[in-house]
Amino acid sequence: MRTRILAAVIAAAVVLGIALVLISRRGQPVRVATAAATEGPVARQVLAAGTLEPVRMVEVGVQVSGTVSELPADFNTIVKAGQIIAKLDPAVYQSQLEAARGQLAQARAEATQAQTILDDRNTKLKRAEELAGQQLIAQSELDDARVAMQEAAADLEGRQAAIKSARAAVKQAQVDLERTVVRSPIDGIVVNRAVDVGQTVAATLQSPTLFTIADVRTMNLLTEVNEGEVGGVQKGSEVTFQVESLGDQTFHGKVTDVRLQPYADQAGAVVAVATTGTTGSAAATGAAGSAGGSNASGTAATTSNATSASGGGSSTATAPGAVTYTAVVGVDNQDGRLAPGGTAIVTLNSGTRPHVVRLPNTALSFRPSPAVLEEIGQKAVPAAAAADAGESRTRTGQVWRFENHRFVPLDVVTGLSDDRWTEMVSGPVQPGDALVTSAGVDPR
Repeated sequence: MRTRILAAVIAAAVVLGIALVLISRRGQPVRVATAAATEGPVARQVLAAGTLEPVRMVEVGVQVSGTVSELPADFNTIVKAGQIIAKLDPAVYQSQLEAARGQLAQARAEATQAQTILDDRNTKLKRAEELAGQQLIAQSELDDARVAMQEAAADLEGRQAAIKSARAAVKQAQVDLERTVVRSPIDGIVVNRAVDVGQTVAATLQSPTLFTIADVRTMNLLTEVNEGEVGGVQKGSEVTFQVESLGDQTFHGKVTDVRLQPYADQAGAVVAVATTGTTGSAAATGAAGSAGGSNASGTAATTSNATSASGGGSSTATAPGAVTYTAVVGVDNQDGRLAPGGTAIVTLNSGTRPHVVRLPNTALSFRPSPAVLEEIGQKAVPAAAAADAGESRTRTGQVWRFENHRFVPLDVVTGLSDDRWTEMVSGPVQPGDALVTSAGVDPR
């Protein structure tokens, strides 16, 4: 009897131990990490590549042909408007001016002679008229005197016209001579010199370019923005950028225009996604595109929540036939540190929400794995169907709570994103709610 009772007690103890082990495992079979939803601002930023160009850049040519005799200006020479930057050999144009002046003197002399003849013919006409009035000469002689006077007047008029033509020739010769001295049309710096001393330039069909002068005090940063983000780039918004050759220096500018002309890369383009906190070195991996987050849109490849929530702040995707637009950023360059043609990594604001309910990006990218669900004995939950609300730039998503050892899905509509947070447009989440960001099976 005692043996049976002892065996029953031992069996009950074993069963109880097994039950306790199972209960302990059921109590915390998985490790769950959470983050709270908050209230605050969400600022979306776009990382793109831009090219620096002077607002004003002039190609200086010459309108006369000749041999370059002097070049007072060279590469990187700072010049002022009206400053001499080149000279051509003036000998040919000096001789042409002298010849034109000689022709003008000859025309004046001939006009003086014609005036003398006209005065003589006029005197003879008056005498003939007096004699004809006294019927001392024939009418034909009077007519001849009148014709001679008219011929003299016409000849004088022709000589006076020749004087005007000769004066114009002198003026043209003076202009050509002056054009052998080339002056800078603007204040700026010489960024290109296309001739050398002794070189002959011919201005027969078009003006040959001698120099390119740029006013680098103000620059335009021409930035390629992906079509999915260009709608959020507004005139007057602040821009920061870095130039690789200048290290980690950060420069500032403002968007002055967004050009409506689209550019399509038929061969495919690498679209870079950047968010707040991305540095220039990280940005160098992608040149143009849209910001990261759960709601990236456009023909550029859409970045999923899982990608944006990884914490890297940027991601890339290849988008065949990607369409971009040019945002013009005005940059003050009074100190001249920025060089024309330089490539910059630009961070533009693509939208700001000052006060919204914010969901952690890691919560939006989380979905419990089949192994975790199996461990707690929960059936798989269908994912929320992704939907884009079009012009409102909203998308549907899903976040999870962990309650009573079960994962509870919550469908939300999201809006703007940055590197950490995503705006919740609508959904059952309140600030302070703990949302699952990761879950794994607890090793035994």
